[in-house]
Amino acid sequence: MTKILIGDTLTDVTPEMLAEMFCEMGSDGQARFFNRIAEIAQTWKLSGLYMQLQWITEDDGLRIRHSCRWRRSSFGADLMNRSWRDIR
Repeated sequence: MTKILIGDTLTDVTPEMLAEMFCEMGSDGQARFFNRIAEIAQTWKLSGLYMQLQWITEDDGLRIRHSCRWRRSSFGADLMNRSWRDIR
């Protein structure tokens, strides 16, 4: 797991911490974040990010909120097909 230094303590980075950091970013930082995810996902084997998002939304054991499920289709397609800078 990735670690981050908080004060003098080395701590595991949790998904909740990443979400908080993301929410504190401005629009440009958030766009850069998603652009980087798209770049990384292009190196994955199989179907990349779009398929990963599909697996996440279909796995009831992951406890993803239902309100987040409907966004996956257009969100994944956008990440795969263009940069977020182009969307703005």
